[in-house]
Amino acid sequence: MENAGNRLTQVYNNLFADVFGSPSNGTLFAMSLYGLLPLKFLAFLRDHTPGKRLDRLRALRKITIEVARELVEEKAREVGQGKGNKDVMSLLVKANVSENEKSRLNEDELLAQMSTIFTAGHETTANTLSWTLLELCRHPEMQKRLRRELQQCIASRENKTGTLTAEELESLPYLNAVTKESLRYHTVAVHIQRVATADDVIPLSEPILALNGQHLNEISVQKGQKVLISVCGYNRNKILFGEDPHEFNPDRWLDDPKTIQDAASVGVYANLATFAGGLHSCIGWRFAVLELQAFIVELISNFEFSLTPECSRIRRELATVMLPTLEGEIEKGVQCPLLVKCVARDKD
Repeated sequence: MENAGNRLTQVYNNLFADVFGSPSNGTLFAMSLYGLLPLKFLAFLRDHTPGKRLDRLRALRKITIEVARELVEEKAREVGQGKGNKDVMSLLVKANVSENEKSRLNEDELLAQMSTIFTAGHETTANTLSWTLLELCRHPEMQKRLRRELQQCIASRENKTGTLTAEELESLPYLNAVTKESLRYHTVAVHIQRVATADDVIPLSEPILALNGQHLNEISVQKGQKVLISVCGYNRNKILFGEDPHEFNPDRWLDDPKTIQDAASVGVYANLATFAGGLHSCIGWRFAVLELQAFIVELISNFEFSLTPECSRIRRELATVMLPTLEGEIEKGVQCPLLVKCVARDKD
């Protein structure tokens, strides 16, 4: 907000809603063909096909590459002077001057990695925060309970105005319960696509009924086959999360359900599928959790949020990530109109 003229701020503003929101039938048909076309042909279409959505993507690519190149040059100078920090950009540059040639990235690969980091963390955390605040408005008793916990923690510190440390954030049970429940209940990245690298057979924990009437206990996949994984389906599984998976209930995390404890480890955080798992899990999941909690602490400690009449019109809109929008105003992009008041402070 303090740097609205920043190039990245401008190019990312309402990006996902503008590019991926409410696609026409023609757009959906074109997108379904992308996976069937050669990469070189796709690159040609990306660079030359007219359209407002593609214009936004071209502007995004141009500016993120420019900013990434500037950062690489800046970090390279700092590393050369022995001043490199431990931020992710500096670490990428340091790794790229390694004596091991196999561990180096060429310039295009390095810039692509940095652009991916810019984009991947853009709307995911922001929209998770919006959904979290909306739920705390829908359940004011939860908001008050969370505020009490935060105020008690801050009051017990020697430095009553400083930022809470990562260790302090992890020590707050209800804050962590709200965080986990929000990441479970409002999964912003609802699907994950993977490609099988080899023929395999996937065993099922529970049999499923196929269209031909057969009960299946396993599913065969072939090398090269695409698999679409429903993150939101897993995160609302009754077997794992109890009989109320379609309700926002942070209390379920205060004593982790035995079903979650006994389940196979799927995700990197709270056994949720939100950040995926394994080698291809989200590289920034830890930062995302801390970032989300830091915002929650500052906002809930200092402000009281409540519903407005427009909140009854809030609808989910899938635009790569799940966005809060107002019914009938999807073209305006993300909207989550809440009433905000300063928290009353004790006079003493």
